[in-house]
Amino acid sequence: MAQLAVMLGGPWVVYVMAQLCITTTYAGIYWAGVILHGRALGIWAVVLSALGFYATIALVEFNANVVSMPFWSLSMALGLLLTKCHDRWPWYGLAITFACALLAKYVALFLALTLFLLLLIAPSSRRALATPHPYLALGLAFLLLSPHFFWLWENEFAPIIYAQERASLMQGWEVLARPLKFILAQLLDFILPILVCLPAILFAKRRETHRPGPGWKSLFVALGPILLLAAYAVITKGAPKDMWGGPATILATLPLAHYLQQHQKWPLKKTAAYGVALVMLILPLGLGLASKASSFTDRPMRTAWPSQNMTNQILEELGPEQAKKITHLVGATWDMGIIFIHWPYDVLPVVHGDLNINPWARESWHNGTKLYLWTGQDNAYAGKLSFAASGKILYQSKNSNGLSWGIASNSALGKNP
Repeated sequence: MAQLAVMLGGPWVVYVMAQLCITTTYAGIYWAGVILHGRALGIWAVVLSALGFYATIALVEFNANVVSMPFWSLSMALGLLLTKCHDRWPWYGLAITFACALLAKYVALFLALTLFLLLLIAPSSRRALATPHPYLALGLAFLLLSPHFFWLWENEFAPIIYAQERASLMQGWEVLARPLKFILAQLLDFILPILVCLPAILFAKRRETHRPGPGWKSLFVALGPILLLAAYAVITKGAPKDMWGGPATILATLPLAHYLQQHQKWPLKKTAAYGVALVMLILPLGLGLASKASSFTDRPMRTAWPSQNMTNQILEELGPEQAKKITHLVGATWDMGIIFIHWPYDVLPVVHGDLNINPWARESWHNGTKLYLWTGQDNAYAGKLSFAASGKILYQSKNSNGLSWGIASNSALGKNP
């Protein structure tokens, strides 16, 4: 999707795609709130989500987590709708949104488990299991996913094998400590919404105990995926990644929003609205200014690297004829990516030179001409390669002492560890 965005309008379109993802995510959160308790809950859930980490700081990283978020929110909303209505169309909508979520990232399996338990517990959706629509929808999901399943089979399940190799097994107390750390990280990511709602929650506990709480559905979709991820980590001893919380906490603000929308004249509402507007203005502006300011120092942030100038320098040193012969750009995600988005010719990106996670490059790998890119200290693997040409852009930053590049001979094969 990032490559398509760059092809359509240039690198800036990538940021538009990220904003489109979060806007659609907000629509799903709002819809879920409307289904549960009405428009007020939906609006406050969106407002509080805008204070969270995943909807602000991490959003500029247009990755699988960001792409997953809208499909998670829409799937959850459709799941909640199925617990309240007897229509058939939400089943097929859920099949489509879940298939897209799984194509974005395999962590959507926990979305499937959460929805399965939700639909099994709720009486209305449980009765619908006696009709053909859930099973036809399941067939639709498999139909949409079948090209990907076929691709996995053809490529020997390379992404799954890569994930297994990358997963670090927990030992001893880590089996409990790491999942708890994962849950704590998600709480910290939503510390601003929690602090905004804390007075309203305490007020509700003291003065209005007769009012109902958020309800089990709201709590289940908010906390279910995270708790299931933590339980899976304990059972399999596979350490959970904090970034999995991006899509998994997509409806985490629903229970918090319940307490705000419950108080029609609660003065904190106005304060919260101003706070959200301020944070939404300050965070992106602050990050942008910090990045810009760092470009005037001798150790700028990575976001301040002059990637276009770096690419132009490499192209100039290579010459147009040699540059056109490059078929693969190889390197770490960031090092290679900042050059790839500006590269004017058709090339394949190969993260770390690992064909298990880049199976699309296998067919042309052996006969291709590879441009290796790396930053920081001298790369031990790159040192073993014989380069037809090489160079280094001496650009100091807080992350590296320059960007090195080298053209590997066609016989240089293997994986960059």
